[in-house]
Amino acid sequence: MNLTRKTHRTQQASPLAGFTLLELLIAIGIIAILLAIAFPTYQQYIAKSYRSHAHSALFDLNARMERFFIEEHSYEEATLARLGAPPFTPDGEHYALMIDDLDATTYTLTAKASEIQSIRDKNCYLLTLNHLGQKAAWKMGDTGELEPALDCWH
Repeated sequence: MNLTRKTHRTQQASPLAGFTLLELLIAIGIIAILLAIAFPTYQQYIAKSYRSHAHSALFDLNARMERFFIEEHSYEEATLARLGAPPFTPDGEHYALMIDDLDATTYTLTAKASEIQSIRDKNCYLLTLNHLGQKAAWKMGDTGELEPALDCWH
């Protein structure tokens, strides 16, 4: 009687052992396609949020200009420093704020996109708000000239 027993096992790969290289490449390809679609949309969303900060800064500057007029009876000597307004939007300098076309009874407030913001948001390079509350926007054209822009004040 032979008490020793030899067991012979064959090693088989279990169906849950891992991924093949092909499956991994397909998954990476799908992720790359999704990122290619999602990233530009995300960039547009970010640009639009910075543009809304510029809107808020212009409205705040407009209110400061009106307070200045009530106290001084003129807009003529108004500056960002005298108004206590920062030269950039408070979100990290994405738009520079300026007071243009200033005289005793009129003014135009301008928010000019910084270099990075102008790349992200090509269609809204300049935002303006005047003493009458009229809003305008300008984009940089293909020739480098400013052209009227639409949909920048939404």
